Amino acid sequence: MTDNAPGQTAAARHDKLEKLFRIFRLPRTEFDLWDKTYVDGDAKRRIFNAIAMMPITRAVRRQVGGRREIIILHGPPGTGKSRLARAGANGFAQWVPRPDADGVLLLQASVSKWVSGLLGDSQKTVEDAFESVRLLLNFQPVVLVIDEIESIATNRSNLSAGDPTDVHRFVNALLTGIDALDGRCDMLLIATSNQEGMIDPAFLDRASHKIRIGYSGRNAARAILRDQARAYRTAGIEISDTVINALVEELYCDAHAQPQLSGRDLSDLLHLAMTQYSTLRPGVAQLVSIAREQLRRNSNGQT
Repeated sequence: MTDNAPGQTAAARHDKLEKLFRIFRLPRTEFDLWDKTYVDGDAKRRIFNAIAMMPITRAVRRQVGGRREIIILHGPPGTGKSRLARAGANGFAQWVPRPDADGVLLLQASVSKWVSGLLGDSQKTVEDAFESVRLLLNFQPVVLVIDEIESIATNRSNLSAGDPTDVHRFVNALLTGIDALDGRCDMLLIATSNQEGMIDPAFLDRASHKIRIGYSGRNAARAILRDQARAYRTAGIEISDTVINALVEELYCDAHAQPQLSGRDLSDLLHLAMTQYSTLRPGVAQLVSIAREQLRRNSNGQT
């Protein structure tokens, strides 16, 4: 297949893409999530700098070598990795030069479709996916987001002797596809993972940015809960800042033991308390009880 893909119409290319990816045109208002995603530490700054510096770092790397500008966001479930990936993609779409008015495409990998029941088919699917991206780059910039990358870039050193060789071929096809897109200034790859240790070292070694998104600290928790309270106020349900502040102080009272609560856990607290206690104005003690139950679930590996 050549770059112009003779015999394949634009409609056919789009149909093929839809089988492999969820497709979004960027910039997109609903992905303008940067200021609405709260994480502590320097994770957001590192993501921002990695994307903003891409034209320079790629120009330098073409001369002296180095790792690819692949961003891996890793950490516990529910901590905002996918939101940050979409927000970062939206930022890339606003900065990258666009030759026409078609904008930038976000391709979100449908991993369940890539990993089919037949591993041989999965290898071919990965090859088709990256070939489709390569062809698409002839027309417009692309952001490729792969959530739960560990499910397809599986650490081959963890495989037993009885595992099929097709697993190795599958990971090799992924790495080959990534290598074929190396050096493109109109291409960004962001991967997320809940289990960094399950990712194949060869994929990790290709990534120049491995950024941990951890559980919410005090400041992020307060911002998330205040956002939730503001949303409830628009529905006529008053939850005061006094309650939110008291809740945060109770949950984060031990400076040496940060609670393992994700942004998703915190976003659910008010709703869960209202439903469990049959009240539209849950008190601090009720909210703390819900939070501690979620902490127990997290410590037991439940989500």
